[in-house]
Amino acid sequence: MDMIYQRILTTICVFMVLAGGPACSSDAPKTEKPLVSGEIISGFRVLGIDPGHDHHAYTVYRGDYVKFFLKDDVKIPVLKIPSMSVVLPLTREFEKIPIIKMKQAGTYPFSIGPLEGTITVIEYVQGNYTELSAEQGQALIRKQKPLILDVRTPKEYRMGHLEGAMLIPVQHLQQRLGELADHKESPILIYCATGNRSTVASKILIDKGFSTIYNLRWGIKDWHRRKYPITRN
Repeated sequence: MDMIYQRILTTICVFMVLAGGPACSSDAPKTEKPLVSGEIISGFRVLGIDPGHDHHAYTVYRGDYVKFFLKDDVKIPVLKIPSMSVVLPLTREFEKIPIIKMKQAGTYPFSIGPLEGTITVIEYVQGNYTELSAEQGQALIRKQKPLILDVRTPKEYRMGHLEGAMLIPVQHLQQRLGELADHKESPILIYCATGNRSTVASKILIDKGFSTIYNLRWGIKDWHRRKYPITRN
């Protein structure tokens, strides 16, 4: 399966360059821990569809944004995940592949045309990764003064962000890791809207050797709900 995912990565990199996007970073992770399936590419977990297998079993993390990548010899089918009310046609164009947001842990049967399988969603657990409530996040900022990293879109950032937060959208994080090099051994607090994109960003940084990562589990929405300060500029 590693060879399949390497071909997927190469194909997508070529597509991104031809489409005028950034080249894939040479230091982007080629593989991930064997516990989970696929590759993280531009913030998405990409799962390859191999028609040579009748049953597909994938494992992903809660918070992942999943895209199913079709090989050239696969007839373009419809993805169905009944328990998530997902019925979506797939495509080979990476930018247009539907995104499935994995919000909750559990096992979800799915079908892709005649192929069947399961997606098992698990929680992300690491010794240097901690999920915080808004209250805990505020205490961390007050006591440790971590780098605050916002991984939402520029539009979301302009609508309101934590004071002093640095903006790097999760889709660009792998290409912009150099901007965080001075903070590799320092605490970093990551947040998004609801805690899913920030989970993906946390995994990317930990896989690249960042030492202390905190994730605002319920995102800036929970922060705002508790009436903690938000900056708009």
